Amino acid sequence: MKIRATRSAHARGRLAELWEAVEEARSSERVLFQKRPARADTVRAAREVTLEALLAYAAAIEALSWPVPRGIHLEITLYRGLCEDAAAAGRAAGEPAAKVT
Repeated sequence: MKIRATRSAHARGRLAELWEAVEEARSSERVLFQKRPARADTVRAAREVTLEALLAYAAAIEALSWPVPRGIHLEITLYRGLCEDAAAAGRAAGEPAAKVT
C-alpha cells in the first residue's frame, strides 16, 4: 500500500510540473501577442509548444485513470485546429509542413 501511495504522490507532483509547463506556454503566447506585429512562424511555434504541453498534461491525467477535464479537451481541439490551419497556410505559401502531434 505504501508503494501505491508513493507512486500516486509522485504522479500528482508530475501533474503539477506539467500544469506549470501549460501555464508557461500560455504566458509565452500572451507576451508574443502583445508584440506588434507578431510573426506568423513565431505564433505557430508558440501554439505548437502550448499544444504539446496540453497533450502531455492530458496524457499524465489519463495515465492515472482520471478523467481529463472537458476544458482541457476543448483547448486541445482548438490548438490542433489552429496548428493545422497554420501548417496548411504555410504549405500554401511554400513552407515545409510542420509536425503537429
